[in-house]
Amino acid sequence: MAMHPGDATHSWMNPAGIAFRTAGWYLDFHALRHQFPSTLARSGVHPKVAQKLARLSTITLTMDRYRHLDLAELGDALQRLPGLAAAEAQAAPAAWRVK
Repeated sequence: MAMHPGDATHSWMNPAGIAFRTAGWYLDFHALRHQFPSTLARSGVHPKVAQKLARLSTITLTMDRYRHLDLAELGDALQRLPGLAAAEAQAAPAAWRVK
């Protein structure tokens, strides 16, 4: 009997309580391999540490192929920007400022 490629994944995911299929999505070893470095990065782990833990050969491979940004991370980055008015006031010479 032929083994389905996902059977090996199921053999350890089921006892761990990890759902293989949920809401139209599926999780397999390949998906976990991509998720792991991204989850480490979101947790504040240095990229080089994530590279070593994921056993990836280069930092470029880690960051360009296996590190995925989500919309929440992009939104958080934008929220960190100072307000435009505050930035303009700090950058403008004193003679240009409205009194």
